[in-house]
Amino acid sequence: MLKVVKGILNEDEAELVCSLPISQTGLQDKQIWTPTKNEIFNVKSAHHLNMSRKRRTQGDSSKGISDGWKVLWNLKVLGVVKMFLWKLLNDSLPTKKNLARRKIVENSCYPICEREEESICRAIWSCVGATDVGAEESSPLPKWPSSEVEINEAKDSLLEFQQAQETSEREQGSSVVERRGLKWKKPANNLMKANWDAALNVKEGNMGIGVVIRDDLGEVLVSLCSSKGRVTNPATVELHALWRALKLCVELNFTKVLLEGDALKVVKAVNSIETNWE
Repeated sequence: MLKVVKGILNEDEAELVCSLPISQTGLQDKQIWTPTKNEIFNVKSAHHLNMSRKRRTQGDSSKGISDGWKVLWNLKVLGVVKMFLWKLLNDSLPTKKNLARRKIVENSCYPICEREEESICRAIWSCVGATDVGAEESSPLPKWPSSEVEINEAKDSLLEFQQAQETSEREQGSSVVERRGLKWKKPANNLMKANWDAALNVKEGNMGIGVVIRDDLGEVLVSLCSSKGRVTNPATVELHALWRALKLCVELNFTKVLLEGDALKVVKAVNSIETNWE
């Protein structure tokens, strides 16, 4: 088989092909595209994959910009508002100027005043027609009379809005629970990391597990999900997920793997020197 591969490919490519793990279950090979849920290629997923690789290679241009995005996504406003602000700050709104640059329209002038190009700043803020939207004192979109955005005033208005939201939540007796997720950390060079997790539906007595294996660059090598019925013990569910992650590594001949899960009791039991797993 090695001679056949080397006869078709060059030496480096042949070595890479021959290093691919072979499943011990005897399943047929098939082409999949891991960045999508249905494993079928599309241009959008390829674009996002390319951008994520560039970000990992180049890193953030500055810590201040990165922190600014965190502030934006942590705002206590509707998701559509966050998305609109993100598009606005990235100059991604379909203004006449952007559409003309992409050859979608020919005329880039602002249709209300027809004096200058319809840029984001002009359409949202500086145009007289746009300013009229917030001219009334009772308008939900008040604007300052100046064409320049005053940062301090914008900050004060945002804080005032957030305080109003928090006051409203307290009056209604609701509480906001913040979920601070842990960031995935890549393993050391030449290692892989297998993340496993499980969920239990006590009422219906069934469980679901998920396993994702990535390389030291964060690229997804393989993922797996499955379900099982007649389970009621949470510890059993987590142990089954860990066992399936180990079995998957064996099937694919992955030997240098770091296993990571969030079930503390299971992790401590497996790492305990007093427990015999033979």
